[in-house]
Amino acid sequence: MRTISKQYAVFAGVLVVINILGLFWIHRDLTNSPKATVRLISLSVLPNDSAASRLSLSFDRNMVSSENVGKIENASMFKLAPDCPGEWVWSAPDKLEYNLTEPLPLGRVFKISPTAQFRDVTGLTLEKADQIEFKTKSLTLVRSELVAFDQSYVTFRVIFNQPVDPGDLLRHINFYDYETRAKLGEPSCLTQTPQEELVVRFGRPGSDRFEMNLDGELAGFNAELGLGEKVVSTCSIPKSFCILSAHASMSNLDEIARVNLGFSYKLNVEQPLPEIVIEPNISNVSAYRNGRNLTISGKFKAGSNYTITVPGTLLSEDNQTLKENKSVSVFIPEYQTRFRFTYHEGTLSPFGNLKLDASAVNVEGLKLEAWRVHSNNIVAHLRDTYYTEATSRMVLKKDIELNMP
Repeated sequence: MRTISKQYAVFAGVLVVINILGLFWIHRDLTNSPKATVRLISLSVLPNDSAASRLSLSFDRNMVSSENVGKIENASMFKLAPDCPGEWVWSAPDKLEYNLTEPLPLGRVFKISPTAQFRDVTGLTLEKADQIEFKTKSLTLVRSELVAFDQSYVTFRVIFNQPVDPGDLLRHINFYDYETRAKLGEPSCLTQTPQEELVVRFGRPGSDRFEMNLDGELAGFNAELGLGEKVVSTCSIPKSFCILSAHASMSNLDEIARVNLGFSYKLNVEQPLPEIVIEPNISNVSAYRNGRNLTISGKFKAGSNYTITVPGTLLSEDNQTLKENKSVSVFIPEYQTRFRFTYHEGTLSPFGNLKLDASAVNVEGLKLEAWRVHSNNIVAHLRDTYYTEATSRMVLKKDIELNMP
């Protein structure tokens, strides 16, 4: 029987040991090699923090190929808190954007952080993967204006960049006589719901000049970021006939907008109304007087600025004039989202017109439900149209996409 030499056994053992050590070294290099990472260079709120409709995240390296630019990323790569619906889109190989369904509310603090799907999709690990904090625009007083006054009270309008709760406003606002520093009583708010524009009423100062103090802690409705510092403004009650304010409102489903000009004294309703000049020119112009107000209506364009010039010959109730032509600038607000059927009720006959006329503005889609009334329940159904389950059954439920700006 042939035996293995001692030298051969030693040599084979050395080779086995070398191979084991090599495999161990390779495993060590593989497990200890640095992971592929990427850094987030910037997070931008677009177009700005006052109208945040898009978030843009820029990285220090390409994340996808150019073929994927413009495509929707179905994976939830990042989590936004509080949650706001939207979709992720690669706007460049190194840039990911979140297109929000609705602009972010103002005065809020948001946090964004990567999810586990980020590494699954990109194969990269995000460095310093902590929550990133950003903010939308804090509460700002846009302007304030005198609305009206009488012998006892002053009516005043404050306009913010976001809705403010009337109760919160009253807790953080005070009015003082500018000369005596006496507090002008507790103000009341004539606006009943959270709005950007709120109207308050308080006692008339003896000096006909008052000071408004807004506490810096005042914040918007359901918001966190307040004014930040105390806001002080002064206003005088005019003794002569003049224009106090200009306020525009756009009807929701009507092309006709209305501009209300407030005057310091009641208008003379017996005088033939002088011609009002509007630039740029509009059609369907009409105007009427009511107390201290001159209301002008016409086909104003939503989202546009206009200059309205009132002739100096306009008379007050006590026959004062403006003395010279007065011009004011007004902004016509954008349309609000609304949908309305032309007829609120009626009957659709299978032998007649099966179409319904409707008006809509700023509507991207509708959720439509149709119910069929049982033939023997028509009378009961017409008596009570709010509870239809007992007299009808649903025959259609459909989502309809629209593009009605």
